[in-house]
Amino acid sequence: MELINYLEKITDEKVYLRGVNLYRKQKVKNLIITSENNEEIITKIKSNVEASNNFTKYNIFLLFSKKTLIDYSCDCIYFLNYNNFCKHLVATFLDYHSKIISSEKSNLSIDNNFSLSNLLISKYKEKSDIYFLIKNKYILNYNIVILYDKIAIELEIYNNFNKKTYKVRNIIKLLWAYIEKEIYKFTNNFIIDFKYSDFIIDKNNKKIWEILLNNQKMVDDFSIYDSDFFNGPDGFISSNQFMKILYSLKGQNINIKHKSYYNSENLINYYISEKKYNFNFKFSHNDEILNLEINNYSKLLIDDLPILIENNILYLITFDQLEIYKPIYELLKNKENKEIIFEINNLKNVAHYLLPNLKLLQNDLILPKTIEKNIINQELEVNFHLDYENNKIIIFLSFKYGNYIFNLDNNFNPELPKDYILIRNELKEKNIEEYLLMSGFKKNDNIFYLNNDDDNYINFITKNIYELKKLGAVYYSKNFKNIKFISQPQIKIIIKNSEKNLLDFSFKINNISDNELSEIFSSINNKKEYYHLKNGSILELKDNKNNKFYKLLETLDFDLTNKKENKIKISNVNAIFLSKYLEKDNVEWENKNNYLNIFNNINNLSLNYELPIKLNAKLRNYQKFGFQWLKTLSYAKLGGILADEMGLGKTVQTITFILSEFEYNSNLEPVIIICPSSLIYNWESEINKFAPNLKVLVINGNPKKRQEMINNINNYQIIIISYSLLRKEINIFSNIKFSYSFIDEAQYIKNSNSLLSKNVKQINASIRFALTGTPIENSLSELWSIFDYCLPGYLLSHYKFQKIFEKPIINKNDQEKLTIFRDKIKPFILRRLKKDVINELPEKNIYNILIEMTDEQKKIYMSYVKTAKKELMKEFEEFGLEKTKIKILSILTRLRQICCDPSVFISNYNGGSGKIERLKNIIEENIKENKILIFSQFTTVLKNIYQKLQNNKIRALYLDGQTKIIERKNIINKFMSDDDYKIFLLSLKAGGVGLNLTKANIVIHFDPWWNPATENQATDRAHRIGQNKTVEVIRLIAKGTIEERIIDIHEKKIKLSQDIIDNNANLETLLTNLTEDEINNLLKYDF
Repeated sequence: MELINYLEKITDEKVYLRGVNLYRKQKVKNLIITSENNEEIITKIKSNVEASNNFTKYNIFLLFSKKTLIDYSCDCIYFLNYNNFCKHLVATFLDYHSKIISSEKSNLSIDNNFSLSNLLISKYKEKSDIYFLIKNKYILNYNIVILYDKIAIELEIYNNFNKKTYKVRNIIKLLWAYIEKEIYKFTNNFIIDFKYSDFIIDKNNKKIWEILLNNQKMVDDFSIYDSDFFNGPDGFISSNQFMKILYSLKGQNINIKHKSYYNSENLINYYISEKKYNFNFKFSHNDEILNLEINNYSKLLIDDLPILIENNILYLITFDQLEIYKPIYELLKNKENKEIIFEINNLKNVAHYLLPNLKLLQNDLILPKTIEKNIINQELEVNFHLDYENNKIIIFLSFKYGNYIFNLDNNFNPELPKDYILIRNELKEKNIEEYLLMSGFKKNDNIFYLNNDDDNYINFITKNIYELKKLGAVYYSKNFKNIKFISQPQIKIIIKNSEKNLLDFSFKINNISDNELSEIFSSINNKKEYYHLKNGSILELKDNKNNKFYKLLETLDFDLTNKKENKIKISNVNAIFLSKYLEKDNVEWENKNNYLNIFNNINNLSLNYELPIKLNAKLRNYQKFGFQWLKTLSYAKLGGILADEMGLGKTVQTITFILSEFEYNSNLEPVIIICPSSLIYNWESEINKFAPNLKVLVINGNPKKRQEMINNINNYQIIIISYSLLRKEINIFSNIKFSYSFIDEAQYIKNSNSLLSKNVKQINASIRFALTGTPIENSLSELWSIFDYCLPGYLLSHYKFQKIFEKPIINKNDQEKLTIFRDKIKPFILRRLKKDVINELPEKNIYNILIEMTDEQKKIYMSYVKTAKKELMKEFEEFGLEKTKIKILSILTRLRQICCDPSVFISNYNGGSGKIERLKNIIEENIKENKILIFSQFTTVLKNIYQKLQNNKIRALYLDGQTKIIERKNIINKFMSDDDYKIFLLSLKAGGVGLNLTKANIVIHFDPWWNPATENQATDRAHRIGQNKTVEVIRLIAKGTIEERIIDIHEKKIKLSQDIIDNNANLETLLTNLTEDEINNLLKYDF
């Protein structure tokens, strides 16, 4: 016996078939075959087999000789539990066997003409055999088999060639062969090859075949191993499937084989009637007896199925009819006389229960006329009488049949005559009572009642009461009609001056007690549509115009669910927003015009402030507007965010404002400017340029030198300090009083929990302003942190801000909250875009250049991705996504480095870099007429490029975070003034903010960064006021890699700042956290 036949014999049949399926689906990977030739040839096989889900791989080991299976193993659960040959071992051996066979065929030696001629003849003979098989036809036949309550299908195949019929011994194997176009063996002399055979399934058999295929698919899809569907020659089907078969064969014959557990069989050919079955019942009356005759008593084919047999004809009835007929069928099953006798004193039950049911089977069935005259059979009418009394809804329920009305205590009006029987529709009566109970009513004697503090009260008043009208006639008492339905109650708001910088905010809602407000607000928060007032009335909450007001209260930190009084103290900063927001509402407000004037001044700049006399600059109109805005806010003792796009001159607007303040009051306390260390001297230079008469002190140097400077602070008007030095000197600076505090690149404090953010907020300044071109990069919490510096408390605590604004806006797309939030921050943010205010600024063209990596780069990239996926899969399973973020970041960073230049971390790498080659071409094409900025996140990559430029005698400048401040200033001046230096290499972090590099007109981003705002900041070192050439922005992107995915992420984030600040909402863009699917997408490659 060949080993493959032996394996088929020792392996469970279903397991073997599953192994065949895995082999056909090419799930066997990394097959390694080794042989040793001692006394006999020993073969060793190793492989990996993919599971159906494509994620799990199983390790396989096989050791065998030509005839003996020596050892085998698999790490799947089936093998570990049973130690038997599993489907993965089967698939591996079949893969090995096919490769050996194909190898032997390919190595056939044709060494003479005789062999060649025999081979040629064998090929045509094979073709002839196939042609013969194609011509042969096989016809499918079947029998239904019934074994008590089980239903199965037996299949037979008729061979048109030899005119013989063959019984199918294993249905599941036949189905497999049919699906996979394989061979099915009936006997040693008869097989069907479904690849070539003409297998005929007529329309009558098609339903049977489809059901069997569907059941086989369920076995395969859901790994069902038991005999629920197949057992050798039987293919079990459900009752529902059997009924479908019978309905599809109406008007035709069907063979049904009745089996018993004693192996007896009885094959009967039935006709399936298309006609409706006619039940034939008859009542007769004799003295004290009522007799029910069943004139066509029919048996059931199967006890629980609606199939009747009469003279080998099958009648299909409904399940409802079966339910009525079955008690009669079972009662008379073993009796010859098919009749049921009732005593006359049982007539009431017959009329009430039996007759209505039997009439559903036989509509014309009647009682004998001698009895019928005393029976009242009228349609049921239902009456509901609704009242409201003692805080309860009360329903008096009555049922009417003709002239007779009775209530729940069964008192008739008028009284029913003696010996008369009223046939009541007890099912409908019971359903009516059940409906009221399900609606929350309780039953007490002959009434139903519902307390007005019951949760079901509102539901009944607003919805279920309309259902009653469908069930019967509804009548209302005067008390019930007095229940009010309130849709838009009047709200009056009262705002009064309180202690310093505070206002008393209170309100009243017409006809609603203050004691109920907290419960009303709780209902609003819980998205309830109505609220039930204590007086029984209903307050509509859905689509209520007052919802705008309720939302407003929540945003003012009014605890809507726990307030015993409707009053709160709010900061007077809120008054500016409220004066506009509540402008058309019913508001009683002390000094409202004062706040409305401030609002109008901020938004319309109706106050006109003169530019400072000693300003050494010519401002553009929008810059003058920015100066007026700063002055108006400071006049109101308020801070704000100057959020102009990079390159619009936030620095000169700020200097103009500071100069104006000192010209107005020369004794003003010092102004502090906090900025990144790379910008401290840039600020000093700009102040000396535009306001040379202002005294500026830059805090820098060693601790001793800094202390000397700090001691002389009061001798200066402007103090400039870096974020990093402020951290070291915060204990001193927090105790110094400043008139104004300005933070530049305010996104530095976007993390409210960072030490840097906390330090900045400790500065003691009367008024605070923030300068940033990117007030939001990833989340609303970043904007909250900047506001917490400018206007502490205005946007509540961080926790409440997230609860009231951020989460509803981002997670629930709450448009009302979004509108309030925009309106709330609008007066305190000024943002202009270049395209809107500077017509003369040259164009900025952005190009994404896709670059093929070198072959060696691709190999390293693919290898690293495969390793990374395995590592991440393991970490995900062990620690979950959240605790794997650092690992993910490390992997993504390494992939980005491979895209740039693998030599930065692989020693002796000589495989080249597609990007560096393309960069070399861009530089060669553009260096003569242009100056070029090259940005990268990786300083190692920049240094590598710098070295290559040096080797090619190209003069370049280099700047990163390690460059000292003084040296940095000199490098920038050299680039701006010396035409010999055409190329400037800058790290994205150190060179991306605060620099004026308008001599450059080509900006190259060597590697894309996750956040487009960071890239835009870097680009705007060149595209800003002072630029007179079109700026070409080039992004180098490695094709088919993580870098293409980063560009996709850019598209998601690009509108984030606009959505909130520029009033162009698309809340889906606020999603910033990477999911597991997004991480898997980042790890894909396509080259």
